[in-house]
Amino acid sequence: MSKIKNYIFITIIVILAFCLYGVPTFYAPDETRYSEVAREMIANHDFIVPYVNGIVFFHKPPLVYWIIDVFMSVFGQNTWGARLANPFLVLVCMLFVYFVVNKVLQSKVVALLSVIITLTTVLVLFVGRYLNIDMGIAVFLNLTMLSYWLSLKYDDDYKMSSFWLLMAFVFSGLAVMTKGLVGIVFPMAIVGLYSITMNEWRRLIDIRLYIGLFIVGIISLPWILLVDQQYPGFAYYYVVVQQILRYSTDEQSRDVSKIFYLLVFTGAFFPWFGFLPQAFKEFFSKAGFKNRKQNKNSWFLFIWGTFIFVFFGVSRSFLFGYLAPLMLPFCILIAIYIAKLFTKNFSKWDKVAVVIPMIVFGLLSIVGVVVIALPQVRDNIFTVAVLTIPIIVVPIFVIVRSIEALKSQCIKKIVVYFAIMMMVVANFGYGVGQYLGSRNVEVLAKDINVMLEKYPDAKVYTSHRFYEIGFYTKNIPTIINDEDELVYAKDFEGSGIEKYMMDYHGLINKWNTSGGVNFLVIKNSVLGTYKKSIKKDKFFILDKNSYATLVSSKKVSI
Repeated sequence: MSKIKNYIFITIIVILAFCLYGVPTFYAPDETRYSEVAREMIANHDFIVPYVNGIVFFHKPPLVYWIIDVFMSVFGQNTWGARLANPFLVLVCMLFVYFVVNKVLQSKVVALLSVIITLTTVLVLFVGRYLNIDMGIAVFLNLTMLSYWLSLKYDDDYKMSSFWLLMAFVFSGLAVMTKGLVGIVFPMAIVGLYSITMNEWRRLIDIRLYIGLFIVGIISLPWILLVDQQYPGFAYYYVVVQQILRYSTDEQSRDVSKIFYLLVFTGAFFPWFGFLPQAFKEFFSKAGFKNRKQNKNSWFLFIWGTFIFVFFGVSRSFLFGYLAPLMLPFCILIAIYIAKLFTKNFSKWDKVAVVIPMIVFGLLSIVGVVVIALPQVRDNIFTVAVLTIPIIVVPIFVIVRSIEALKSQCIKKIVVYFAIMMMVVANFGYGVGQYLGSRNVEVLAKDINVMLEKYPDAKVYTSHRFYEIGFYTKNIPTIINDEDELVYAKDFEGSGIEKYMMDYHGLINKWNTSGGVNFLVIKNSVLGTYKKSIKKDKFFILDKNSYATLVSSKKVSI
């Protein structure tokens, strides 16, 4: 019964951690893009070829889109339905983390700490509710490596070891179906490095590893072949351009300095980052390396996380969410260290590790007050105040209680208070974000919906890739002069780019000579340019927000 209670408890804290995930509108461009890809799969009844704005979208495999589609089919095509994919995956992962850590380390305390610490890092709390692919690949890679770790525990039981190896490769195949080759390259590299570090060369010639590669191929290759059959040349673009050049070149302008990368890496573990040096200490000593075989579990976790850290450290393409796959192994190491503080006194560094987050929590309270006073939130002051007050008030409680716990050196209470604080910041802070300069044009999409009821034959155009227009209107607009991430579609016949992409001069000519009602969403930064080119008697502003303006070709009212 106690085992079931722990799983129920984990489910409850995950629900609390993400309970307000659907409150804010979609954040552009990632959330608007991926929600629209999933919506078009449902609309097209085509779950093989992904499309966005009517144009083939070959950047990512379809697994996460399929999961989004399941939840949108149940909960509706909205933020609550679309975003639920990531919190659900996080829940599955946390339940499995508890199961595996408890099995391998034989410690319910460390297992539960591993869940709480991982779940309440700033990266997991925010990326876990943000609709993109990063959390999906992190979860399936975590399931892969946890399964392999469990197989190591059963080295003396061939059947159990083989079962968990099989599960590792099944999850690896799902990881490949989430974000491509990293789903198999990362696990195989980590297994290889671990085997070499431990002088266990026999693992590298274990036939089960190579049977596992076959399993990954069975899971992932059919989709690639099906798409390539419909769009010849897809396989090359997907494997070489999206999987190799993306990480080895700076073609997407995502290269960052090593200092910045290190700072972001450290910050991703907030509020637990102060415990990283203590958790890592044994791996940087001669004695620690000499005794590595006596500490195989810790070294496995260290190698797992370090490989991913180094990989993205040398990659020419980096975004914050890319760190998601390395959070779990390092958080388990932090949990192992914090569990030791249950029975020993805090060192000076342990106290510093607790005090620094408390200072940041205090600053968050001040930031909350400043946010309410910002001019851009004036029109939504009541909603912003409701979302911000918890971020102002809760830190006071957490700081006072944490100081008391620090004096009595009660790490259990500190963990609880910090976890509560992070869940409050994530739930309410994520909701506030949409009022601080959002690029979403949902309100204009709703205006278009009203107008399309009156003028069902009207054409809709957008000056940029406003994917939410298609999502909310169920009417795919034509994009003007903003190919960017869709430019590759020119190389594929029948990709949809000819139908849903138009150059600026073509739009102006068509707009000025059309006798019907048309609608155009224009980014405010280029509104003046469009206004100069469009005839005065065909330029009527219907609505606008801080980012874009809705224009009609005829004088109509909403």
